[in-house]
Amino acid sequence: MIHRSAILSLAIVCLVVVPAAQVSASFVIAYDDAGDSAYNSGWASGSNGGYGFGAWFQSSFGMFAMGDSNANGALGGPGINVGGRAWQAELNPGWMGAVSGRTLGSYGIGDSFEVDVDFGSVPNPGQAVTIYGGSDFCQVQAIGSPSGNLLINTSVTTVVTSVPYSDGGYRVTYDLLNATSVNVTILSFATSSSQTVTMTYTPGPGTQAMSIQSNNPVAGQAVYASRMKVTSPVPEPATMLALGLGVLGLLRRRRTP
Repeated sequence: MIHRSAILSLAIVCLVVVPAAQVSASFVIAYDDAGDSAYNSGWASGSNGGYGFGAWFQSSFGMFAMGDSNANGALGGPGINVGGRAWQAELNPGWMGAVSGRTLGSYGIGDSFEVDVDFGSVPNPGQAVTIYGGSDFCQVQAIGSPSGNLLINTSVTTVVTSVPYSDGGYRVTYDLLNATSVNVTILSFATSSSQTVTMTYTPGPGTQAMSIQSNNPVAGQAVYASRMKVTSPVPEPATMLALGLGVLGLLRRRRTP
């Protein structure tokens, strides 16, 4: 049996949360970056820093290390390092596909997945960061160095964005709108240019994952990633207010003889 004072405390908390919900739009449910102590001894299959994500998986046809993203191309920055380093992946020449990746935990409708990635100097057809679930995927791809804008690919279409290629790094955000669409936002750290595109994406039920990818790279061509997080929206103020009033109503009924 719940004590009356406990119910009252819960009601007060629910009511007090209302103004806070108006200020903070989301909370972090998963986070990791290359500066985490889990990677002090290196980055390998099964490594898992931060919280909320699955352990990393890695291709058997690649090389993996903790590296400096500022060395990934001619521009030298600003890069995506955290604690002076990033996850560095290289797929063997002649191969194509996922270099490394991990599951996204409880990422679902209404949530946002954000990752920093540095594609470096990329000859055609380039490198990418992807989310996928079921039989569908949504991919941001860099092609052609030093020219060419970034692409967004899904299983049914390709969009050429207005964001130019750079080896200075990007922040890619996937806002899962509903069961059939996602907003993809690309921000260039080198030029501050950005664009948001709504894409058809139908991952279906079950856990989704992300991967960094390479397509027939040249020897020594690396892709870097760091700082990834999943955020979930806080309840709307009206929802919290209704919850608080409901709890107060329960308390009142319990006090009625």
